Amino acid sequence: MEKNKILSPNQFRFTKGKSSTDAMFSLIKNIVQNLDRGNSTVGMFFDLTKAFDMIDQNILLEKLSCLGLRGVSHSWIKSFLCGRGHMVKIPYIDKFGCKQVAQSSTTSTLRGVPQDSVLGPILFLLFINDLPSCVQNESICLYADDTSISISTRDRPELEVRAYEQTSALVQWFNENELILNSAKTQILDFNIRNPSNNDIPMFLVEDQEISPCSVTKFLGVNIDRNLKFDQQVDSVCRRLSSGVFVLKRLGTFAETEVLLSAYYGLIHPFLSYGVAIWGYECARTHFLFRLQKKAVRAIFKKPNRFFCKSLFKDHKILTFPSIFILNTVIFVRNNLSLFSSETETNNYNLRTKNKITIPKHRTEFFKNHLVYNGVRLYNALPDSLRSMSSDRSFKKGVKGLLMDECCYSVGEFLLQR
Repeated sequence: MEKNKILSPNQFRFTKGKSSTDAMFSLIKNIVQNLDRGNSTVGMFFDLTKAFDMIDQNILLEKLSCLGLRGVSHSWIKSFLCGRGHMVKIPYIDKFGCKQVAQSSTTSTLRGVPQDSVLGPILFLLFINDLPSCVQNESICLYADDTSISISTRDRPELEVRAYEQTSALVQWFNENELILNSAKTQILDFNIRNPSNNDIPMFLVEDQEISPCSVTKFLGVNIDRNLKFDQQVDSVCRRLSSGVFVLKRLGTFAETEVLLSAYYGLIHPFLSYGVAIWGYECARTHFLFRLQKKAVRAIFKKPNRFFCKSLFKDHKILTFPSIFILNTVIFVRNNLSLFSSETETNNYNLRTKNKITIPKHRTEFFKNHLVYNGVRLYNALPDSLRSMSSDRSFKKGVKGLLMDECCYSVGEFLLQR
């Protein structure tokens, strides 16, 4: 599939070299650029009911045939899918205290793909692969069955009409492919750099159901708000960190430092790093987040509240939150140079040389808070020796070593040292 480029470039799940951060960037980059240009923009996040279990096997087999899978291979896939028996087993304890199992009769189904197999997710991707073709001139993002689109217009009155047209096209595709759209869980964000009055917020029709835009939605585990400030996301991570700090302090009453460090990388670090290149730009809220991280480090090494932590970060090779943000951001840029270079000019087409990426043109300060801008800025700030590395693994190791040595307490501090 990779060799023949069968899968849609809009699909980010179960795809080699792509992650949830790639999916978020694909959608958010388009939204940020349109808001910066002054366009009216909405994001629509569709929820499908049990998509993997609702796949019509006959439709899937027909699509596989259209993709060129015929003959023995097609028959093998048909044998893999069809005629599978399903039953339900419920263990229980009888009145004599003995373990028993209640078992239903076996039944077969013509729907669904096995999710507990290697082939099942691939078949699902092929089933949904033609979905992006039904949406014209809009940014669409697929993460398995999670379907999201952003719609932008220059004139505000056109927005509702365009949204209705594109939504109708998606609903028609869902109906033709016998997938069930859950309109009640479908969410819409009416993006705006400023907070408009309630009179300016439009209503949108999805399957003849009127939906009012919400103020925040969760997209691939990250809370996205209508102003793209990610305040709710940072607050959510802060709550996770506060709970983690509490656990570390309790563990500290009887556990050794090595155990507490392991707990830190299970309770604290994952929340600081997941999707951070998207939401972790420097602001008052992320400063508070960093303070919570320092509380966690003090708890690990049993230091008082006002103890200066920089030596602890450096000696034990723990990345500060600003360093985690910088590391994830520059690695993302490195892995996706074509996404940044396509809209910028460089002095040479070989982007892995010492040449820097030109900062994309923009009109607003809002633009500077997002990966499409600060990713380029941070990548350009790296030493030439790092940017010119041919190996991605060596690049990551080199950047991580640099950040551990410098132990930056802010993104601004990192940039000032360049």
